[in-house]
Amino acid sequence: MQPLPIDAYLPDIAQSVVQHSITLIDAPPGSGKTTRVAPHLMRSLAPGKKIYLLQPRRLAARSVATRIAQENGERLGDAIGYSVRFEQQVSRDTQLIVATEGILVRRLQDDVAISDISLVLLDEFHERSLDADLLLAMLRRVQQTLREDLRLVIMSATLDATAMRAGLGDVPIIQVPSRQFPVTIRYRPPSPQVPIVDHVAETLVDIVGQRPDDTLVFLPGAGEIHRCIDLLKKSRLDRDFDLLPLYGAMPIEEQMRAIETGPRQRIVLATNVAETSLTIPGIKTVVDSGLARVLRFSPDVGLDRLVLESICSASATQRAGRAGRVAPGVCFRMWSEASDRARAAFLDPEIRRVDLSGAILQLVAWGESPAADFPWLESPRIDSVDSSMRLLERLDAMEFGKITDVGSRMARLPLHPRLARIAIEAAGRGCLDAACVVAAMLADRDPFDRRDSRPRTGGANIPTYAPRRWDSDCAERLAAIDEFMRTGNDQTVFGTLLRNPLRGIIQSAEQIRRLCGPLIDRSESKSHASDEHEQVASEALLRSLLAGFPDRLAKRRAHGRTQGIMVGGKGIALGPQSGVMDPEFFLCIDVEQKPGDALVRQASRIDLEWLQGSNRMEREELFFHPTQKQVVARRRSLWIDLILNETPCAISDESQCQEVLYAAVQSHWEQTFPSEDPAIGAWIQRVRCLRQWMPELELPAYDEARLREVAYELCRGKRSLEQVRTGPWLDWLSAPLTPQQRAALEREVPAKIEVPSGSWIKIDYEEDKPPVLAVKIQEVFSWRQTPRIAGGRVPLLLHLLAPNQRPQQITDDLASFWRTGYAEVKKELKRRYPKHSWPEDPLSAQATRR
Repeated sequence: MQPLPIDAYLPDIAQSVVQHSITLIDAPPGSGKTTRVAPHLMRSLAPGKKIYLLQPRRLAARSVATRIAQENGERLGDAIGYSVRFEQQVSRDTQLIVATEGILVRRLQDDVAISDISLVLLDEFHERSLDADLLLAMLRRVQQTLREDLRLVIMSATLDATAMRAGLGDVPIIQVPSRQFPVTIRYRPPSPQVPIVDHVAETLVDIVGQRPDDTLVFLPGAGEIHRCIDLLKKSRLDRDFDLLPLYGAMPIEEQMRAIETGPRQRIVLATNVAETSLTIPGIKTVVDSGLARVLRFSPDVGLDRLVLESICSASATQRAGRAGRVAPGVCFRMWSEASDRARAAFLDPEIRRVDLSGAILQLVAWGESPAADFPWLESPRIDSVDSSMRLLERLDAMEFGKITDVGSRMARLPLHPRLARIAIEAAGRGCLDAACVVAAMLADRDPFDRRDSRPRTGGANIPTYAPRRWDSDCAERLAAIDEFMRTGNDQTVFGTLLRNPLRGIIQSAEQIRRLCGPLIDRSESKSHASDEHEQVASEALLRSLLAGFPDRLAKRRAHGRTQGIMVGGKGIALGPQSGVMDPEFFLCIDVEQKPGDALVRQASRIDLEWLQGSNRMEREELFFHPTQKQVVARRRSLWIDLILNETPCAISDESQCQEVLYAAVQSHWEQTFPSEDPAIGAWIQRVRCLRQWMPELELPAYDEARLREVAYELCRGKRSLEQVRTGPWLDWLSAPLTPQQRAALEREVPAKIEVPSGSWIKIDYEEDKPPVLAVKIQEVFSWRQTPRIAGGRVPLLLHLLAPNQRPQQITDDLASFWRTGYAEVKKELKRRYPKHSWPEDPLSAQATRR
């Protein structure tokens, strides 16, 4: 074996593992940590016990195991082997097992003490996959409760030491200095409006002829990889170079071929599957698009979705490091040097951004809960935990916080809980084979080439397709696969059927079916239909899909429309490939979040009578009818929160009716409060003024809050805003007053006052202003002083009116007016109104109403 930088640190690593329960190793790309640490510890520390070396991806696990076996002169599957989802190469003698994290998570379900394992190494931990975080927490719990001797080693090339120590405590960190070959970084930002794939292709055409070595290209997804390959073929690069795609959805055999050297110079176009522990020999040039598709949880539809994002600095460092593994290299970055400084240091871990239902199911099946005392390195978001728990309850995997028998069987399958639920339901309904193919299609890459999915209209050797109308896109896809298996016809309405992805799907389906075998409840299992094609389109499969996607039920907005509304209130629209055009109710199996309505790429019919169980509810619901301006009741049938149907009914819950009506009153306050009723307005102003003038009476504050309290009481037994508006407001307003306060109100702030003419004149009250008495001058003859109210504290402001009812004089000092102002007023008004009384001495004159 050639010397590697990690070799000198292996004794220190072994000593740290002996002395500490957890050891961190921070070693750069190419240092040898992935292939050298585990076999050294196997030989020096763990004779007779198993060691697990965990990788985030299946391709990496298989490649690493092969490399370690070769370096140590072992045959793969003897002392050194691997185990990934649906595939393993191990034997009774295997001591070092390279595996993906999920493998050990499920092993812990069967053997919580994992007594035959002495050491677990988590490699490339900086990726912070959900399985890695879950597994680390579970292993720490095992250390705390059962296995003090269990040792953990966490390795990464870009370790966030601060975050790790914040979660794990003061654990030792062994840092291996970089001895990687130098990599020259060159920045080549695209011109404005140039798509990144075009820019990458142009860059490759410019540089590969000048570089004698192999080139690794990082692109965000399989679609971009194939578009780039198409552009390179147009440039004739395929005449001199092997153009090799590499992404996770490819069959493992094709992935392995992409990383092997060949006779010609290679251009390997990869997603971030090639970013970490996977070694691709001969690479000295890297072209980095700077983009990746990152899973993020979308709370509005309860789904994970792939979001195109700029990679973080740690990923950019990892990608560039691929060029310096064997010799000095160069990395072409498709962005500017200035924008490079703005990149985030690390990508936030999956536990903070993806659907947690699979992890929560594993925890609950293990007898734990995602509570705060579980030893997470970083606690998940509460809203994500709650959302996952709700989904598991809807899948019948949990009930009252405990795992069910169905949930226990689901946890044993290496599938998302939705797909595991479909498989278990299908096993009981006799359509397991078909459901396994559906589950494999949903879990893996789509086997149909969407670029070739335009409707066909005929032509030589091209079938003509009828308008797309069927019950289930999933069933039609199965039918297309079935036809291909029988006839070899790969032309379908969904596009050309791609043979390599299909081969992987068939393999995965067979593996799922084999794993489901021990989990089938034979007493519930029904016999399989004799006609497989008929079974594919049968009701059993569609009902099995409902078991896995209960929260994806949608109702069409109108017959013939592609738009609908899904559980949760999200608007959806069927995509152009879907043929589920007639059913009123359908499942949204494959949903892509879009601005506005989400796009449904695959749907499946649901019959109303299938909707039974805990997700189905019947209840009376009250709501305020905006046109009728009143509360009405509907008897509604719901699936979770989606209205299936409704009929009018009588209101039976008066308290709820009061709440609904009051909410409407608050929203329509201006139209409901009887502000135009002078009696109510005047009464409120009298109380407010008296409260201000005589605080010792301790009158309540008749502010808006109090008025709304009265409105709430008036809603009792009512149905409409009009009934509230015309209700007995004054009775409810005056109800809180004591008898003494009521008497004081009538005495101290009277609504009217008798004037010398014998008339009772209304007093106008307004808070923070003096009370106003508007009265004709002739009616107050003989009044010597201004009347006072509120215990004599407040004089009335007299608006003395001329015969035309217009104020001629405003005063709160009537005696002064008689002495100084009356003569002038009399002189002017007597000339204009000679028939009215204008005595020389108003104090001794008889008051009159004329």
